[in-house]
Parts: sequence; C-alpha cells; structure tokens
Amino acid sequence: MKQLCIFVLSLILIETILCSTLEIKSKANVNEKLLKFNLEQPSSQLGPNLPLSNSYYEGWVHYYHYNNGTTIGRPKKFFQNNQYFAQRIPASTIKNKDKHGLIMIPSKSHFYLVVTQNSLQIFNSRSEAIKTQFDSLYFEYINSIPEDNYMKGGIHDLGSFAIGHCFELKTKIPNGVDPSDGRKEANTWVFCLDDKKEKSKLLKVLLKLKLQQQRAFGEFKTEDTIKSENKAKTLAAMMAAAAAKPDESRKESGVGAPLDGYWILLQDWSDCTLKCGGGESYQQWQCIPPKNGGKPCQGKSIKVRKCNTNACPSYSSVLSMAKVAAPEVKKPIIKVAPFSSRLQKYSKCVVKENDAFLTTFDEKTKAESKLPIRVVMNNITVTIFKDDEYQDVYHSFELEKTAFIKLSNHFCCFNLKDSVKSSILCGYEKFCGSSSADNKWVNEWSEHFQLFKVGCKVGKMETLLSPDDEKELADNLRKKLGQAKMDINGKKEKMIKQQMLMNTNNNYKLKVIKTQNLGLKAIQKELQMENLIKNEEKQKEEEEIASIMKKIQEEKDKAACLRNTIRERDLDAEIINDRRAAENEVKEIQTEVVKQVQLKREKMKKLIEMMRAKARLRKSALEAELNSLKNKMAEEMLKAGRNGDIGKCKRGKIDNDYRDAYCDSAYIDDFVTNADCKTDENFCYMCCEAEFGNMYIDRREACYNICDLKEGKKAEEKKEGTGPYVWKHNLN
Repeated sequence: MKQLCIFVLSLILIETILCSTLEIKSKANVNEKLLKFNLEQPSSQLGPNLPLSNSYYEGWVHYYHYNNGTTIGRPKKFFQNNQYFAQRIPASTIKNKDKHGLIMIPSKSHFYLVVTQNSLQIFNSRSEAIKTQFDSLYFEYINSIPEDNYMKGGIHDLGSFAIGHCFELKTKIPNGVDPSDGRKEANTWVFCLDDKKEKSKLLKVLLKLKLQQQRAFGEFKTEDTIKSENKAKTLAAMMAAAAAKPDESRKESGVGAPLDGYWILLQDWSDCTLKCGGGESYQQWQCIPPKNGGKPCQGKSIKVRKCNTNACPSYSSVLSMAKVAAPEVKKPIIKVAPFSSRLQKYSKCVVKENDAFLTTFDEKTKAESKLPIRVVMNNITVTIFKDDEYQDVYHSFELEKTAFIKLSNHFCCFNLKDSVKSSILCGYEKFCGSSSADNKWVNEWSEHFQLFKVGCKVGKMETLLSPDDEKELADNLRKKLGQAKMDINGKKEKMIKQQMLMNTNNNYKLKVIKTQNLGLKAIQKELQMENLIKNEEKQKEEEEIASIMKKIQEEKDKAACLRNTIRERDLDAEIINDRRAAENEVKEIQTEVVKQVQLKREKMKKLIEMMRAKARLRKSALEAELNSLKNKMAEEMLKAGRNGDIGKCKRGKIDNDYRDAYCDSAYIDDFVTNADCKTDENFCYMCCEAEFGNMYIDRREACYNICDLKEGKKAEEKKEGTGPYVWKHNLN
C-alpha cells in the first residue's frame, strides 16, 4: 500500500511540473513584449580620438566592486580616477557635450564606460583609450537573468541616491591559480550614473545583450529555476507539495465552468527533408489540457505534408567526366604578411603595441595553429585584440594578477597566464632575433612587462569598503538568515496546528485516515481493539449493576436484568453497523485509488508516445540534413573538377544556334540564367565557368582571355585593370 501511494504522488508531481512549465512559458511571452529584442546598431565611434569600435553604449559612470554576494544598501565610495588632473583643460577650448555626454572628465570618481557585444570596457579617459584601459567585465561572468522577471537575476536596480542613479551586477568570477578546479568567487559590481534616463538606457542594453548570450547557448532561465539551483528542494518537500495540490481532473461543484482543451502552434512548417524527389514537412502543435471536465483536444500534435515532389536531376554525365579527368591537388604556397598597418609602438610607462600570433601547440602531433593578433600593454592591463582596429577583444589581462612565462621549448614565444585564461603569444620572424640564445622579441617583452607591472607603479585601489560597510553587509546577511529561520519556524507551526486539528476529529474520521495510510490490515486491528475495550467496559458495568441489584427487591432485580439484556443487544447491533460502514469505506477508497492509478498510467503512456514521435521527427530532420550535406559536397567536388573544351565557347560566340542548344543543355533548370547565357555579352564567360572548375583556374583564365577578344580583331594592347587582377591603390 505504501509503494502504491508513492507512485500516485509521483504521477501528481509530474503533472504539476508540466503545468508549471506551460505557465512559465506564458509569462515569458508576456515579458517578451516588454523587452523587444531589437538592439540598435552599434555606434561606429567610441568618442574623440578613440579607435573605431562596435559599441552599444558609452558614457561616464561611477563604479566599484567588492568580493561579497550580499547587496549593499546605499553606495558611499567609488574607485578614484588617478588620471583626473591630467585631463583638466580649459572648457572654452573644447566642445562641452556630445551624444555620449561630457567631453571632459566630470569628477575624480568618473570613468568612461564602453559596452561591446561581449564585455564592459572601462577607461580612465575618452581620449587615448588604448593607453588608459582600466578594467573590464565579460557578460559570461554575470549571473543568469530569469525570463519571467528580468530584474531578479544578475542585474538588479538599486534606486536613486545623492551620488546618482545606481544598479548592481552579480557575478561569478573564477579565482585561484588553477581555474579548472571549479571554485568561483562572488563579486558585486556597482555602477551609478548622473542621469536617470541614461541609467535606464544602459540597463536595457545590458539586459538585451545578456539574454541574447543566454539564448545563444540554449539556456531558458526563470526565477523559480534559478532559486531551485541555489537551494534544491528535498524529495519529501516536493512530494508534500504535490500531495497538497488538488486534482483538477475531478469534477467538483463550485470550481467553475468547464473549459475545453485547445491547440497552440509551437513550430510552423519545417524545411523540406529532401531537396527533390518528394520530401516531408512537419508542423508541431501543443495541447492545452481541458479543465473542470471540458472536452480534450481533437487531432494529432504533429502534422505532415508532402513537399519538393519534382524529380531530381541526373548527374551521370558529370560522374563520367570526373572519372576521366581526376582532380589534381597542388601543394599550397603560404606567405605571412604583416597583420597590422599600424606602427609597433613603445612609450615607457605609457603604452606598448606589437603584432603577434596567438598560438596553440599539440604535443602529440607536433602541430601548431596561429591566429594573427594585436597586443596592447598599458600600466594596468595587457589586452589581446583579434583585429587591426581594436574592435574585437579576445581577452584583457590585469597586470597585477598576470604571470609572464618564457617558453624554453618554443622559440620566440611566451605565456601570459591569469586565473581565467592562459595564452601563448609568438612574435613575427623578423622581430625574433637570429637564434634561441638571442630571443630578442621575448626578452624585450619580459623586460617591458616587469617595467610596466612594477617599475611604473600605477595601479588602482584594492578595496573601498570601510568597517561600517563591512558591518552593514554582515547585518544584512544575518537578517536574511534570521528571515529564513522565521519562515522555517512558521512552516513547522503550521504543520503542528494541522496535526492538532486532525487529532481533534472523531474516531470514525481517524479510522478513515488510518485506512488510507496503512490499508486494510491496520483498519482490522483498530476494530479488534475497539471491540476488546467495549467488552471490558461492558463487564465492569454489569458487575456494578449486579452489586447494586442484590440490594433491591427481587422484582426490581428481574426487571434490571431484562433491561441489561436489551441494552446488550443494542450495543451488538451498533458494533455490527460500525464494522460494516468501515468495510464499505475501505472498499470505496481502494476502488478510487485503482481508478486514479489507471488514469495516471494512461496519461503517462500518451506523454511517452508524444516524446517518441518528436524524437522520430528530429531524427528524420537530422538524417535529411546529413544527406543534403553529402549531396552538396559531391556536387561541389564535381563542379570544381570540371575540365571541358574551350572550342565550345569559341563556336558559341559566332554560331547562335549552337549557343542556344548549349545553354538549353547547361542551364535547363533555371530559365533566368538560361536567358542570360544566350546573350552576346554573357555567353562566352558563362561558358568558361561551366566548362572549367576551380581546379583548372588557369584554363578558365585562358578561356576568359578569348572572351575578351572581339571577333575579327586581335587585342594588341590591354588597358590597365582589365587582367585577372585589379590593383587598388590606397589613397589614404
């Protein structure tokens, strides 16, 4: 009986989770209308004298961060900008404001914030940004944002204060020497802006970019799922919650009018499984279950229709041609050109810029891969850019927390390592030196790295929390723990009251409850004990009455005995009636439990059938994609290996009938391309591309040269820029 009850509660729990999932999706759809995912185009300019960058927001902010996950009340102190006085110039000589705010730094605690696709970059000033990069935060370290309540996750609004309009970012940043151990450090970043509208604008940009990143990785977070990740429910609590939920499948009076089930569209018609020869397209629907005895959904959740019924074209002639002329793969010629057109800058204690390679080595196969990059070092950070215009940031190393390691087994290479990343950088050959003993490029970087890290002695404040702030954080933590204890005590008190209420019920209700929990055997034992107690009480009563009746007259003694006999029969009849009522109640309970188990099993069977149908749909779609890729690869190989006849193109230039026949055979499926092929201007060039693939580019060029010659004349001279290569001159 105990196992049967557990199975019933498990089925109720599954139904509860499915219903809550539909409710969460509906909430997410409502919130989607509040925050539309149409980010503005990133601006093409950071500010005056800054390199081009794809930025989504720019402006002056106050900020600081501390290593504690507790929310602080009122922001009091911020990081100080140590380059404030160097930027103070007469306001009359510059434009006061532009679309990003003041040109000149407003105060000692202001920093210039730039939001890119994947990170927040913080600078000391708006000019000379590469030299003044101060800090950075990547979106991947910000805590998840729930889809049904955006401000209850990693991004939280603090409100307005005298210092400005503030919000905070909750992050999980790896710490320690080895980040692979999985330990994370909780950090809270606080930002304040002078303008409330600017804060609202910045919050929307951060929310959209973070949600885009979550959805790109297939994450669908809600407020409940985030809470459950932080504090998982116990199995007993989940079963108790499921047991307390009323069964909506029953028809009860006063619940409301019945609601019929209805379909909602999950996914419209998918792409055809085949490009030709007759494929299938699928449409998926979701049934919203009926309530209060309504009618169930009619029809199937997956609809199928035929598509692309046209016959597939034959390419047997292409296969025979490929067998005759096998493609010849030549060894590629690799030349490395300078990655950047910028100078290799170096200013002591200001900035160092070099081109380099981001390199990875495979110790087993001895293979290496190189990615051209631009390395920029200032007094605070070493930043790796993947482009020449400082738009795409690969990683930003903080000097104080970064180790510089020379690699003895790899010439002209060194390793930069912090708690998050470990990157190997190698120099260009012309900067490396003549031998491994010289190793000019690495030694120069080692010397300058130590100079910028130690010798220049430019850093930022380690901490800005006063003892009062630490005390306030500790008090907030204790209050949260105390509130949690109060909630637990309240739940315990509620359970005790419910138990007391149950104990005050009469014996008949108590027997029914025990029958539901313990089964038929427990009920029988209770009935036997009740009979024994009644018999004992009856014997005591008879003895007392017998002792009194002895003192009464014989007539009264006979009458009393007669009354006792009648009363005994009434008690027997009452006991028999109670026993029969209890047995009927037990049978009804057993019948109802069996019906509920059968109903839940039928629902589970339908759910499994639906899951299998969706799995078959996904499998067929993937198989169709695999076949399409194989056909596409074969078609590209055949197309690249074509080696035809130049004479066909020559003949088609002068013979219009031959040209029409050639175009009809070469472009039979596309009437627009067929018409272009039959024109005098396009035929020869289209014929060259049709006759010779990419493996025979030299023969195609020779065919192009024939097309360039007009009939009846020989091209004695070629104008500049008409050959296979066009030289573009950079006038800038």
